[in-house]
Formats: sequence, C-alpha cells, structure tokens
Amino acid sequence: MVRKMTHAPLNPAHVPPGQNSPSPLRRVIVVPLIQNDRDQYLICKKPKALGVFPGQWGLPGGGIEADETMEAALRREIREEVGLEVFDIEPLFFTDGFYPKYYADGSQQPIYMIFLVSLAGQTVIKLN
Repeated sequence: MVRKMTHAPLNPAHVPPGQNSPSPLRRVIVVPLIQNDRDQYLICKKPKALGVFPGQWGLPGGGIEADETMEAALRREIREEVGLEVFDIEPLFFTDGFYPKYYADGSQQPIYMIFLVSLAGQTVIKLN
C-alpha cells in the first residue's frame, strides 16, 4: 500500500520570539512510529536534562548524518535508541518547527527541525 506523505503545519508556538535571536541550527530528523503485530506502538521516555524534549515521553529518532539516506538513518536510530530491527518502513507525514535543544551545562540553542515520520513494523527485539 502506498500512502501520500502529508505535511502537518508549522506550530507557531515553536518559533523563537524576537528578531534578535541567533540563527537556529537546522536538522532533518527521522522518527519511527513503531507498531507490533498486536497494533501497539512504542514510546520512550527522553533523558531529563538533555536533547530537544527533555523528560518527556515521545518517539525514538534522531538526525540524518551527512552520508545517510533517510531509511538508513531511521534504521540506525531505531537500533541505537531501542535495540530493534524493523521492516516495512512506510512514510506517513512530515512536520517542522523551532525547538530549544538543552545541553548538560544548562545552556540551550534553538534548532529548526524537520521531522520525517514513518510507520515501521518491528520484527526482532534485541535487549541491550
């Protein structure tokens, strides 16, 4: 089955206020919506003080490296973050916005992120 990728509109709440803010970094992020054979979906708790959504529940995923395709990045991020191998990757939608990234020293930096969300069926569970 082929689904047309759709775009969720930019959420204005994530646009950094003021004209004097520094130019944000730009990242393309791959995000899997991992579904098992019982129609259950995987969500993960993010680290408390690091990253873009600290301490929140969300989907695993991360940035595409310079030498990767979207599919290769998605498979790598799933292996790194949750130790799963997936099959049947299918694009669902994309969305974008400005988000603060938090660092260990307490500083933060705005990042413009494009999220590419794909449905991924899981086959093998590998415990870390």
